[in-house]
Amino acid sequence: MSRSQRLAIKYFVAAIGLFGVMTLAGVLSAIYYIKPDLLFGLLHFNIAKILHIDTLIIWLLMGFMGAVYWFLPEEFGREPEGIGLAELLFWIFCAAVLIVAGLFVFVQWGPASETTLWLFQQGRKYVEAPRWAAIGVATVMLVFAWNIVGTAIKAQRITGIMAILSINTVPLVLLYLVAFPAISNMAVDLYWWWWLVHLWVEATWEILIGCIMALAVMQLLGTVSAITTSGSARPSIGSASAASSRRWSRCRSSAWWCMPSTMPARIACRPATSRRSIGPSPKLSAIFSAAAPSAS
Repeated sequence: MSRSQRLAIKYFVAAIGLFGVMTLAGVLSAIYYIKPDLLFGLLHFNIAKILHIDTLIIWLLMGFMGAVYWFLPEEFGREPEGIGLAELLFWIFCAAVLIVAGLFVFVQWGPASETTLWLFQQGRKYVEAPRWAAIGVATVMLVFAWNIVGTAIKAQRITGIMAILSINTVPLVLLYLVAFPAISNMAVDLYWWWWLVHLWVEATWEILIGCIMALAVMQLLGTVSAITTSGSARPSIGSASAASSRRWSRCRSSAWWCMPSTMPARIACRPATSRRSIGPSPKLSAIFSAAAPSAS
């Protein structure tokens, strides 16, 4: 198992833990409607609600990041660029989540000043975290983007899915910056808050989900990705050696599929019956056959 996949497992464990906190906070918030005096003076309804909706954001984000870190080594054939920094930021990310949760539970609010915005909370739904924590999230997103884009640059190869994922990291980082300004005009503030919630969460995240689902389904079905390297994926006349062109033609004329290797002038061929050929894998076909009703 690669370092990136071990990091992915850590993100999955953290996401599951936060999912549990989100569930408990949601149940507690629902009980408040029946018994408003429950935990009166200890944990207010608004704090339980903040824990519920904020952990919703964080556990999903950690789950998505874990999934991407799991697939990166398989897509690029190498460890992600900057994986050591990503491992360090995971622990900083977890520590920041715990500190912010403690602030919400024990401090809860402060005077209407810049100090409160920086140290305690910003008071904006879904992004109540103080600015220092928001800077931490932005830093984690920036390193996450570099893990993807930097690895593609270093490996000099990229698939269509990873290209979309790489482009999506730009709004994934930039749109979160809307969480920082403190705008005194409520109408203007809600306008930009809408962009943050409905584009950062509901746009960039949905593209992220689509890429993860595509990678997962392709691995389940055993399909192969088209890979573009620093060289030409298909040798063209006049630009490749005659031997490479003949090798390409021989592969195309038989029941083999071809993909470029890490060297631009080489073509790697495998039988169409191999595990990563296009179409369902033998194990999956056997499952489907066993589940199909008999024609009696």
